[in-house]
Amino acid sequence: LTCLFAIVFIVTAHAQSFTMITQMPCLNTADLLKRLDGKYHEEVIGAGISGDGEQIRLFVSPENTFTIIGTKPGSTFSCLYAGGADWTIDEVPKGDDL
Repeated sequence: LTCLFAIVFIVTAHAQSFTMITQMPCLNTADLLKRLDGKYHEEVIGAGISGDGEQIRLFVSPENTFTIIGTKPGSTFSCLYAGGADWTIDEVPKGDDL
C-alpha cells in the first residue's frame, strides 16, 4: 500500500509540473505591448477575433521576429501563444487562386 501511495504521489506531482510547463504565459497587456515594442521592435501587422471573442494579434519586427498573443474580452492580461524568428509575408491568394 505504501508503494502504491508513493507511485500515485509521484505521478500526480509529475502531471502537475507538466501542466504548469505547458500553460501559456500571460502578462499585463500594457506591459507586454511595451516590451514587444521596446525590446523587439515588433508592431501589430494583423488581428482578428476568435470564436470565443478573444482578440488574437500578430506582431512582427523589421528583423522578422514575431509574436502571437491573445486577449480575452474584458481582460487586462494577454497570453503568449507563439513567438520566434524568420517570419515571412507572402502574398495572400484571392478569389479563384484560393
